[in-house]
Amino acid sequence: TQRFIPGTEKTEEITAYAVSPNKKYVAVAERAEKGTITIYELSNLKRRRLLTTSESQSTTFVSLCFSPDGKYLLAQGGAPDWTLLLWTWEKAKLTASAKASNAQNAPIYQVSFNPTDGNTICVTG
Repeated sequence: TQRFIPGTEKTEEITAYAVSPNKKYVAVAERAEKGTITIYELSNLKRRRLLTTSESQSTTFVSLCFSPDGKYLLAQGGAPDWTLLLWTWEKAKLTASAKASNAQNAPIYQVSFNPTDGNTICVTG
């Protein structure tokens, strides 16, 4: 069965998505006036959480990844500041943030958790 995920109001495009390890949730990153991540329940597409922050100047997220236990969501913001964000997504709490790149011509393309060690991440760019 094919279903469509509706974007939030004033969304320009979907820029990244990730499915939780238990296959119950999908995180969708949308480019808008302010970068937004929406977590949906896959069974009924009900909106579970809306994640936004003032920690990043970017209007977009380029990559998303759930932790192996599904408790955290890693989100890589785009230009101009390339801020890496770690969310405790069920509480909509920003747990940590860091600049992943400070070079003007050094974009980041993907972030991921080590599948066997949720304390280790990989940033590719």
